[in-house]
Amino acid sequence: MEEAPEMIQEEAIQTDTKLILIENAMIIQGENIILDKVSFQIGAGEFVYFLGRTGSGKSSLLKMLYADLPFEGEAGMVAGYDLKNIRSREIPLLRRKLGMVFQDFQLLTDRTVAENLHFVLAATGWRDRQQMSDRIDEVLSITGVLHKKDKMPHQLSGGEQQKVVIARALLNNPDLLLVDEPTGNLDPQSSEEVLNTLVALKNSGKTILMATHDMLVVEKYPARTLWFNDGRVTDNQ
Repeated sequence: MEEAPEMIQEEAIQTDTKLILIENAMIIQGENIILDKVSFQIGAGEFVYFLGRTGSGKSSLLKMLYADLPFEGEAGMVAGYDLKNIRSREIPLLRRKLGMVFQDFQLLTDRTVAENLHFVLAATGWRDRQQMSDRIDEVLSITGVLHKKDKMPHQLSGGEQQKVVIARALLNNPDLLLVDEPTGNLDPQSSEEVLNTLVALKNSGKTILMATHDMLVVEKYPARTLWFNDGRVTDNQ
Protein backbone atom coordinates (compact mmCIF):
# COMPACT_ATOMS: atom_id res chain seq x y z
CA MET A 1 0.00 0.00 0.00
CA GLU A 2 1.64 3.23 -1.16
CA GLU A 3 -0.27 5.38 1.36
CA ALA A 4 1.13 3.55 4.38
CA PRO A 5 4.18 5.80 4.97
CA GLU A 6 2.05 8.97 5.05
CA MET A 7 -0.58 7.31 7.21
CA ILE A 8 1.88 6.61 10.01
CA GLN A 9 3.26 10.12 10.02
CA GLU A 10 0.25 12.31 9.30
CA GLU A 11 -2.21 10.53 11.54
CA ALA A 12 0.07 10.30 14.56
CA ILE A 13 -1.85 10.95 17.78
CA GLN A 14 -0.40 13.73 19.90
CA THR A 15 -1.05 13.19 23.59
CA ASP A 16 0.42 13.83 27.00
CA THR A 17 -0.42 10.31 28.13
CA LYS A 18 2.91 8.55 28.58
CA LEU A 19 2.77 4.78 28.35
CA ILE A 20 6.54 4.47 28.70
CA LEU A 21 8.97 6.69 30.59
CA ILE A 22 12.60 5.56 30.83
CA GLU A 23 15.36 7.70 32.34
CA ASN A 24 19.06 6.80 32.37
CA ALA A 25 18.50 3.06 32.12
CA MET A 26 21.23 0.48 31.76
CA ILE A 27 21.11 -3.13 30.61
CA ILE A 28 23.84 -5.45 31.85
CA GLN A 29 24.33 -9.09 30.87
CA GLY A 30 27.02 -10.82 32.88
CA GLU A 31 29.85 -8.34 33.08
CA ASN A 32 28.95 -6.62 29.81
CA ILE A 33 27.04 -3.35 29.51
CA ILE A 34 24.70 -3.85 26.56
CA LEU A 35 23.03 -0.43 26.73
CA ASP A 36 23.82 2.62 28.83
CA LYS A 37 22.19 5.99 29.56
CA VAL A 38 18.94 5.12 27.78
CA SER A 39 16.19 7.73 28.09
CA PHE A 40 12.94 8.04 26.11
CA GLN A 41 9.20 8.51 26.43
CA ILE A 42 6.41 7.03 24.35
CA GLY A 43 2.90 8.43 24.37
CA ALA A 44 -0.43 6.79 23.67
CA GLY A 45 -1.14 6.33 19.98
CA GLU A 46 2.47 6.43 18.78
CA PHE A 47 4.20 4.05 16.38
CA VAL A 48 7.90 3.85 17.28
CA TYR A 49 10.71 1.74 15.85
CA PHE A 50 13.66 0.28 17.74
CA LEU A 51 16.15 0.17 14.87
CA GLY A 52 19.60 -1.40 14.99
CA ARG A 53 21.66 -4.33 13.87
CA THR A 54 21.23 -7.79 15.38
CA GLY A 55 22.79 -7.84 18.83
CA SER A 56 22.49 -4.09 19.42
CA GLY A 57 20.20 -4.51 22.44
CA LYS A 58 16.73 -4.04 20.97
CA SER A 59 15.29 -7.31 22.25
CA SER A 60 17.00 -6.84 25.62
CA LEU A 61 15.34 -3.47 26.05
CA LEU A 62 11.97 -4.96 25.14
CA LYS A 63 12.54 -7.63 27.79
CA MET A 64 13.24 -4.91 30.32
CA LEU A 65 9.99 -3.18 29.40
CA TYR A 66 7.94 -6.31 30.15
CA ALA A 67 9.99 -7.06 33.28
CA ASP A 68 11.79 -10.13 31.96
CA LEU A 69 15.08 -8.38 32.69
CA PRO A 70 15.64 -6.34 35.86
CA PHE A 71 15.45 -2.56 35.61
CA GLU A 72 18.60 -0.58 36.30
CA GLY A 73 18.26 3.19 36.09
CA GLU A 74 16.78 6.37 37.49
CA ALA A 75 13.16 5.87 36.43
CA GLY A 76 11.20 3.25 34.54
CA MET A 77 7.43 3.40 34.10
CA VAL A 78 5.48 1.15 31.72
CA ALA A 79 1.67 1.18 31.49
CA GLY A 80 1.42 2.59 35.00
CA TYR A 81 3.87 0.15 36.62
CA ASP A 82 7.13 1.22 38.24
CA LEU A 83 9.81 -1.12 36.93
CA LYS A 84 12.21 -0.14 39.72
CA ASN A 85 9.84 -1.33 42.42
CA ILE A 86 7.60 -3.85 40.68
CA ARG A 87 6.83 -6.95 42.72
CA SER A 88 6.89 -10.42 41.23
CA ARG A 89 3.13 -10.82 41.68
CA GLU A 90 2.56 -7.60 39.72
CA ILE A 91 4.49 -8.73 36.64
CA PRO A 92 1.59 -10.80 35.20
CA LEU A 93 -0.67 -7.76 35.67
CA LEU A 94 1.80 -5.57 33.77
CA ARG A 95 1.98 -8.10 30.95
CA ARG A 96 -1.80 -8.16 30.59
CA LYS A 97 -1.53 -4.49 29.64
CA LEU A 98 1.01 -5.38 26.97
CA GLY A 99 0.56 -7.36 23.79
CA MET A 100 3.73 -9.15 22.76
CA VAL A 101 4.51 -10.29 19.22
CA PHE A 102 7.58 -12.47 18.68
CA GLN A 103 9.55 -13.35 15.56
CA ASP A 104 9.29 -17.09 16.20
CA PHE A 105 5.47 -17.09 16.67
CA GLN A 106 5.43 -19.34 19.77
CA LEU A 107 2.10 -20.92 18.80
CA LEU A 108 1.14 -24.24 20.39
CA THR A 109 1.55 -26.76 17.59
CA ASP A 110 -0.85 -29.36 18.96
CA ARG A 111 -4.00 -27.23 18.76
CA THR A 112 -5.90 -25.08 16.31
CA VAL A 113 -5.68 -21.32 15.94
CA ALA A 114 -8.88 -20.85 17.95
CA GLU A 115 -7.64 -23.24 20.65
CA ASN A 116 -4.36 -21.32 20.87
CA LEU A 117 -6.25 -18.11 21.56
CA HIS A 118 -8.70 -19.82 23.91
CA PHE A 119 -5.74 -21.05 25.95
CA VAL A 120 -4.51 -17.48 26.43
CA LEU A 121 -7.93 -16.19 27.44
CA ALA A 122 -8.39 -18.99 29.96
CA ALA A 123 -4.93 -18.34 31.39
CA THR A 124 -5.74 -14.66 31.88
CA GLY A 125 -9.01 -15.16 33.72
CA TRP A 126 -11.74 -15.36 31.09
CA ARG A 127 -14.49 -17.86 31.97
CA ASP A 128 -17.57 -17.21 29.83
CA ARG A 129 -17.22 -19.48 26.79
CA GLN A 130 -19.43 -17.35 24.53
CA GLN A 131 -17.53 -14.19 25.39
CA MET A 132 -14.28 -16.02 24.75
CA SER A 133 -15.49 -17.28 21.39
CA ASP A 134 -16.72 -13.81 20.40
CA ARG A 135 -13.41 -12.20 21.36
CA ILE A 136 -11.42 -14.80 19.42
CA ASP A 137 -13.53 -14.15 16.32
CA GLU A 138 -13.14 -10.40 16.80
CA VAL A 139 -9.33 -10.32 16.94
CA LEU A 140 -8.94 -12.84 14.12
CA SER A 141 -11.24 -10.69 12.02
CA ILE A 142 -9.18 -7.58 12.83
CA THR A 143 -6.02 -9.28 11.57
CA GLY A 144 -7.68 -10.88 8.56
CA VAL A 145 -7.39 -14.55 9.45
CA LEU A 146 -10.82 -15.41 10.84
CA HIS A 147 -11.23 -17.99 8.07
CA LYS A 148 -8.17 -19.83 9.48
CA LYS A 149 -9.51 -20.26 13.04
CA ASP A 150 -9.94 -24.04 12.73
CA LYS A 151 -6.56 -24.66 11.08
CA MET A 152 -3.47 -26.04 12.79
CA PRO A 153 -0.41 -23.74 12.84
CA HIS A 154 1.49 -25.96 10.38
CA GLN A 155 -1.32 -25.44 7.88
CA LEU A 156 -0.70 -21.69 7.81
CA SER A 157 1.88 -19.64 5.94
CA GLY A 158 4.43 -17.69 7.94
CA GLY A 159 2.52 -14.46 7.34
CA GLU A 160 -0.73 -16.04 8.49
CA GLN A 161 0.93 -17.37 11.63
CA GLN A 162 2.26 -13.92 12.42
CA LYS A 163 -1.22 -12.44 11.98
CA VAL A 164 -2.50 -15.03 14.45
CA VAL A 165 0.25 -13.97 16.85
CA ILE A 166 -0.86 -10.33 16.48
CA ALA A 167 -4.45 -11.42 17.11
CA ARG A 168 -3.30 -13.26 20.23
CA ALA A 169 -1.54 -10.10 21.42
CA LEU A 170 -4.80 -8.15 21.05
CA LEU A 171 -6.97 -10.54 23.09
CA ASN A 172 -6.94 -8.56 26.32
CA ASN A 173 -7.11 -5.17 24.58
CA PRO A 174 -3.60 -4.12 25.68
CA ASP A 175 -2.47 -0.52 26.10
CA LEU A 176 0.69 -1.20 24.13
CA LEU A 177 1.96 -3.71 21.54
CA LEU A 178 5.63 -4.75 21.82
CA VAL A 179 6.62 -6.24 18.47
CA ASP A 180 10.01 -7.95 18.09
CA GLU A 181 11.27 -8.47 14.51
CA PRO A 182 7.82 -9.47 13.18
CA THR A 183 9.03 -9.84 9.58
CA GLY A 184 12.35 -11.53 10.31
CA ASN A 185 11.20 -14.96 9.12
CA LEU A 186 8.84 -13.84 6.34
CA ASP A 187 9.01 -13.43 2.59
CA PRO A 188 8.53 -9.88 1.18
CA GLN A 189 4.83 -10.26 0.39
CA SER A 190 4.00 -11.71 3.80
CA SER A 191 6.13 -9.01 5.46
CA GLU A 192 4.13 -6.30 3.72
CA GLU A 193 0.83 -7.86 4.77
CA VAL A 194 1.95 -8.04 8.40
CA LEU A 195 3.22 -4.46 8.35
CA ASN A 196 -0.02 -3.23 6.81
CA THR A 197 -1.87 -4.98 9.64
CA LEU A 198 0.28 -3.16 12.21
CA VAL A 199 -0.21 0.19 10.45
CA ALA A 200 -3.98 -0.35 10.47
CA LEU A 201 -3.86 -1.10 14.20
CA LYS A 202 -1.85 2.05 14.83
CA ASN A 203 -4.32 4.10 12.82
CA SER A 204 -7.16 2.66 14.91
CA GLY A 205 -5.44 4.07 18.02
CA LYS A 206 -3.10 1.31 19.18
CA THR A 207 0.36 2.18 20.49
CA ILE A 208 3.05 0.08 18.84
CA LEU A 209 6.73 -0.30 19.63
CA MET A 210 8.46 -2.40 16.98
CA ALA A 211 12.05 -3.69 17.03
CA THR A 212 13.63 -4.27 13.63
CA HIS A 213 17.01 -4.37 11.90
CA ASP A 214 15.43 -3.85 8.47
CA MET A 215 16.06 -0.34 7.20
CA LEU A 216 13.87 -1.00 4.17
CA VAL A 217 10.86 -1.43 6.46
CA VAL A 218 11.54 1.92 8.12
CA GLU A 219 11.99 3.63 4.77
CA LYS A 220 8.72 2.25 3.41
CA TYR A 221 6.73 2.89 6.59
CA PRO A 222 8.47 5.91 8.15
CA ALA A 223 7.76 6.75 11.78
CA ARG A 224 9.58 7.92 14.88
CA THR A 225 12.75 5.85 15.31
CA LEU A 226 15.00 5.08 18.25
CA TRP A 227 18.44 4.15 16.88
CA PHE A 228 20.53 1.49 18.65
CA ASN A 229 24.27 1.83 18.04
CA ASP A 230 27.42 1.27 20.13
CA GLY A 231 25.52 0.76 23.38
CA ARG A 232 23.49 3.95 23.11
CA VAL A 233 19.97 4.82 21.97
CA THR A 234 19.24 8.06 20.10
CA ASP A 235 15.84 9.45 19.14
CA ASN A 236 15.08 10.97 15.74
CA GLN A 237 12.07 12.84 17.15
